[in-house]
Amino acid sequence: MLLLAIALLPILFVLIFGWNWARGPLERHVTQKTGRQLVIGGDLTAKLSWPLPRLRANAVTFANPAWAREKNMLSVEDVEFTIDLSELLRGRLMFPE
Repeated sequence: MLLLAIALLPILFVLIFGWNWARGPLERHVTQKTGRQLVIGGDLTAKLSWPLPRLRANAVTFANPAWAREKNMLSVEDVEFTIDLSELLRGRLMFPE
């Protein structure tokens, strides 16, 4: 019973608070890994399914490196993609769609 409760806690957290709580950690992680700023200015949502959840972010910008002429490499109103969780468990990042 305790294991079931522990397994359901993350699901309950997402149902209560939504996905926007992940914007800050995701932005910081990408910025740290790339050296370029990622900003998700709008909502972050997910449609969960195994092994290909669909993620959507609104008002996204991703900065260019300092030497580039343009300020942003990417500036979009909406971005939507799937991520292959089975490949992620193998240590590979794959976006099938």
